[in-house]
Amino acid sequence: MAVAGAGPTGLAVALMLARQGRRVVVFERFDAAQPVGAGFMLQPTGLAVLDALDLTDQIEALGQPIDHIFGRAAPSGRVVLDVRYADLKRPRSALGVHRAAIFHVLHQACLDAGVAFELGREAVAASQGRLTFADGSISAGFDLIIDATGARSSIAQAHGARRRALSFGALWATTPWPDDPHFDVRALQQVYRGASKMVGVLPVGARPEAPDRLATFFWSLKAEDYPAWREAGLERWKAEVRALWPETASVLDAIGMSMIWSWPAMAIIP
Repeated sequence: MAVAGAGPTGLAVALMLARQGRRVVVFERFDAAQPVGAGFMLQPTGLAVLDALDLTDQIEALGQPIDHIFGRAAPSGRVVLDVRYADLKRPRSALGVHRAAIFHVLHQACLDAGVAFELGREAVAASQGRLTFADGSISAGFDLIIDATGARSSIAQAHGARRRALSFGALWATTPWPDDPHFDVRALQQVYRGASKMVGVLPVGARPEAPDRLATFFWSLKAEDYPAWREAGLERWKAEVRALWPETASVLDAIGMSMIWSWPAMAIIP
């Protein structure tokens, strides 16, 4: 079995197959298998997958339970989103987790299960049980190939899937958790201005190598506006965020330009 992509999905499916007694090879385009991206929320459905893999306890030890999603409109402060996981038919908290944490746990479990990794191998196409790589080389034959390369997948596009650019992407940064009573360590908090601006703070627990609690800070941005955002500079943007949500000042102080990443505004349509 071949899996293209060593993100959380690719690692999880590789682990499932290996534990069924199958020989699995994961192909990853980076020279070192590593996490890429922001912290995120694992919903109860995702946690059910971890339950099946018997990894929930390990990831919960690094993550942060999320009981509440809360959003206010600016400048009025009116509550426009208030969702509590306790209200579910089967109550279960979500989990804020840093990608480094979930990668660490899944990657080690894959190694323990005998999954093989081939690094620096960017898969761009698949046909007749073989992967074609960016350098023109072709893999050995496999009974099954799973494409886990994400929304920009060249493999999916070659098989007829369409890429659709979405209007909005996001900027994000990982910061120390703000020890401020305005922020709830068990809640995803957001502030909106109409449908055009959104800023959020998500507790994401800790990285494997350090115990300090972290937050993922994110800001919605149209893809077409990204060059202008860079041109305007960091301080002008911070002033805009503070005007929208003054309590984020302590979070913004920890953010430098080198810490900010953009989240691609892209979807795959089968």
